[in-house]
Amino acid sequence: MESPPLPSPLSSLSILLAEDNPINQDLFRQMLERLGHRVHAVGDGIAVLEALQQQTYDVVLLDLKMPRLDGLETAVRICQMSGPRPVLIALTANSHLEDQDRCLQAGMDDFLSKPLRMMDLSRMLDRYALRRADMAGFSGKAVPDDDRPVHPAINPSANSSPLPAVTSASESPLVHPPIDFQHLRQLKKEFADEDSFFSEMLQSYWRTSATLIQQIQFAAQEEDLIALEFALHGLKSISASIGAYPLVQIAEQVEQHSQAGTIEPTAIDAVVQAHQAVCQAIQQELTRLSLVHLDTRLK
Repeated sequence: MESPPLPSPLSSLSILLAEDNPINQDLFRQMLERLGHRVHAVGDGIAVLEALQQQTYDVVLLDLKMPRLDGLETAVRICQMSGPRPVLIALTANSHLEDQDRCLQAGMDDFLSKPLRMMDLSRMLDRYALRRADMAGFSGKAVPDDDRPVHPAINPSANSSPLPAVTSASESPLVHPPIDFQHLRQLKKEFADEDSFFSEMLQSYWRTSATLIQQIQFAAQEEDLIALEFALHGLKSISASIGAYPLVQIAEQVEQHSQAGTIEPTAIDAVVQAHQAVCQAIQQELTRLSLVHLDTRLK
């Protein structure tokens, strides 16, 4: 099967990717390399600062929620470093105006919402590559407001509205399938010549998400709100990458409740049920695509 044509970059950029989740890190790295860029990936903000001391990069892609040092604090410290700095682009699972304002206040130049899409990633990097060519090097200036991408999911009142009730995973199964297969198949097309990578990514999701579910259940049992929020955020992030949007929505609702200091057993059950539905859908899709059958140990 032939790969779909990929957009040609205006210039090959040196990119430092900071993403703590191994599934997203592999996926984003593959996307960037297929777009013709040079990529070095690390897992937290401390590693970003160490990498920048070793060499220069054109762009740093920063996940906001990372261990040791998060994306916002990492951006602040990069801006305090001497010499020209790279363009800083936030990778965020949240598209609220307040989150984007925090990114800009921390010194970031732009932001991309997860799940990342190849075309959106290409367009943004091309814009900065063009500026790099015009200016013979990045100046670190922020993108003018009228040049920023429009994020239709922005909800200005999201942080002031009452917490939503947690939706049951069994509600409206025909209206809300566990996985957006259009997203999943588009992802498959983008990696058409790398079926093994696509298959391994889905199986890696299966294993990693199962571990996160165990962490969520244990944190809820121990009433550890910090651990619960971190595990929910991780589950939400990797689920968005494969198009498991109902699970993303439920995990986000439970995450909001945990941030407010509330843990509801029925909400945790809803996350578990939604995750089970996603895993069943993954196995069915892999079978349909005739890629691989998941090992029986993963059932």
